[in-house]
Amino acid sequence: APMREIPETLLGTGYCCGGILRDYRGRLPHLVSDFTDAVSLKTLSAALFMFCATVTSTVALGDVAYRETDGRVGITEYLMLQGVAGVAHSLFSAC
Repeated sequence: APMREIPETLLGTGYCCGGILRDYRGRLPHLVSDFTDAVSLKTLSAALFMFCATVTSTVALGDVAYRETDGRVGITEYLMLQGVAGVAHSLFSAC
């Protein structure tokens, strides 16, 4: 089988998180257009739908937790957890 050249993006950098930093440096020129191209009625309606679906299920689960733990864990904690998880997903996902 013929040897194929390994793309530069898959090569190691020699330091911690070097590949992530290289990836972000490559994306930097497109940063503004990523946000301006995404603003449309379709994306805003999809985001609103996802927000409502997530909040309602989180509130319901928080209410169940509040009842089951005699008030030690409740809706506020579940909303905070969902927010932190959303931020972590947006920062570290490859989407």
